[in-house]
Amino acid sequence: STPSNSSAASDVYKRQFYGCASMESFAIPANVTEIGRYAFYGCKKFTRLDIPEKMDTIGRYAFAGIPDIKIYFNSAVLPAHLQEYWDYGIRGYYLGTGETHSNADWKYTVLNDGTAVLIEYIGTNTEVNVTTVDGYAVSAVGANVLKEDSTVQSLTLPESVKSICNYAFENTKNLRNISIPASVEMIGTYAFYKSGVEKVNFASDSK
Repeated sequence: STPSNSSAASDVYKRQFYGCASMESFAIPANVTEIGRYAFYGCKKFTRLDIPEKMDTIGRYAFAGIPDIKIYFNSAVLPAHLQEYWDYGIRGYYLGTGETHSNADWKYTVLNDGTAVLIEYIGTNTEVNVTTVDGYAVSAVGANVLKEDSTVQSLTLPESVKSICNYAFENTKNLRNISIPASVEMIGTYAFYKSGVEKVNFASDSK
């Protein structure tokens, strides 16, 4: 079941839905800017939660104890204030709404600002130099963008990229080199976990 949501609410309070094991979903109002600590802890039936573009703060363990959840941020960057362990227990989070487009090389989604988030590489090249995708500037790289059997050995990201999600290159055994531009503001947890990456090239003016 889905509880009714108040359009006047400005945040989801600490432990507000703690242990609501029977609750299946919750639509966060667009004007909500903060999710408190343990807010959705133990909502085991959740499979998806969409985070509004105006979100500023997420508290620690906000989504813990939800094994199958996917978190979608409708923004190219994560909220400015993320408490330690905010993403504890999350297998993957995504930037974008999840509505997928594709061409010969990429599956991707488009954000409200008209930029693209790379979701999955479906091409066959070993060296990939990303510029734009179907005319959209690429602002983010999603979770598990390269699958374990990906042929990609070298990847160069464009200057428009701001975020690389957690587990982005997990288990990509063939990937050896990646070039990351100075525009990147965030690299997620375990982005290179168990990958074959031997060299990460950061732009000379990276912060």
